[in-house]
Amino acid sequence: MDDAWLGGVRSDGKRDRDAPGKAPFMAAVSTGPEGGPHKARLAPVKGFRKREIARGAKRWLTPGALVVTDGLGCWTALGHAGHDHRAIRTGSGRADVRMAPFKWVNTTLGNIKSAITGTCRKLGPDHAERYLASFAWRYNRHYQLQFVIPRFLHSAARTQPIPYRALIAG
Repeated sequence: MDDAWLGGVRSDGKRDRDAPGKAPFMAAVSTGPEGGPHKARLAPVKGFRKREIARGAKRWLTPGALVVTDGLGCWTALGHAGHDHRAIRTGSGRADVRMAPFKWVNTTLGNIKSAITGTCRKLGPDHAERYLASFAWRYNRHYQLQFVIPRFLHSAARTQPIPYRALIAG
């Protein structure tokens, strides 16, 4: 599990977490016994605070799941929420990104950002949840290609249309 940010204004060259317009979200990737990725859970958050993480963990994670994170302070809330939490302190740089426990979440984060910016070009925090849900839907079905079209048709037939006025409402 890791913290991430989408979007943001780059005209002033600012690329850090506190750049204007960035949308914070958490990413969790479950792995199987062989170590490969199975499913991704992506959820926008108001910020990376213990209260927000504890509240969200009940919705995002399977009860009692083993969750591996970096040393960010807010992740300690996972242990208090009933999960087996293991924090691995990392520094920064390419070596830390490639550490085995973080390989799939970091690969997924790179794929998310490439897919969204390659498709949408611009991302506003108002619609981050929809972008993330769309990516997660495709990601969680990438090993089940024979079911993609039938599930898409099922979802499309059962989902109410969203009028443009409601889609852009802030």
